[in-house]
This record gives sequence, C-alpha cells and structure tokens, in this order.
Amino acid sequence: MIRARIGVYHQYLKEYFRVFPASQILVLKLEDYSKEPAEIIRKIFEFLELSAFPPEKLSNFTQSKKPANSRRTNDSTIGPMLPETRRLLQNFYWPHNEQLGALLGKTFNYNLDEMN
Repeated sequence: MIRARIGVYHQYLKEYFRVFPASQILVLKLEDYSKEPAEIIRKIFEFLELSAFPPEKLSNFTQSKKPANSRRTNDSTIGPMLPETRRLLQNFYWPHNEQLGALLGKTFNYNLDEMN
C-alpha cells in the first residue's frame, strides 16, 4: 500500500502556520538527523530555549544501531527501488516539494536535493 499523501508536508504545515507564528515552529529533515543527530538535537534544545543536552548522555540518542530513515527488517530483502517507481514518486511529489520549498525556504526543497 502506498501512502503518498503522508509525504505532502506543505499541506499539514500550512495548517500549523495558520494557528501558530512561524517562530514557534521548528521543522527538521529526518535526513539531517540521520547524518548529524547531535547537531539536530542541539538545534532542538536551542529552539526550545533549554540548556544544552549533556554531551555524556547525547550518545544514548546518537549511537543508534539502525539509521533513523531505514527500512523495516522484514522489508530489507525486497531490494532497491525500481527506477520507474522512483520516477513516478518524483513526478508525484515535485509540485508538492516546490510548495514546501516556497513555504519553508530552499533548505526544504527536496527537488533541489534530487538534482544534486
């Protein structure tokens, strides 16, 4: 089952921005957390105006055995995504990613990520 609408983030975020000021909303990419979990945790604490997370405890969160954005164990034998499937998903998400980029700025434009 494909749940494509879940990835149409701009629709959900627009609703939050109608209720809350942008200064009260922190949006992060899971991909960034996977690459630099300690930096993302630092950003979260800073955003929440909390004192820095103790470095000696940070490893409990950053030393995960499994990357944050990975397949479930049962799906690991399926193999890589077919090029046709990737193209179909890219075409579906392209306009939504453009709207997300317009809403949040270039750092959230997944279309630019796909080009690099």
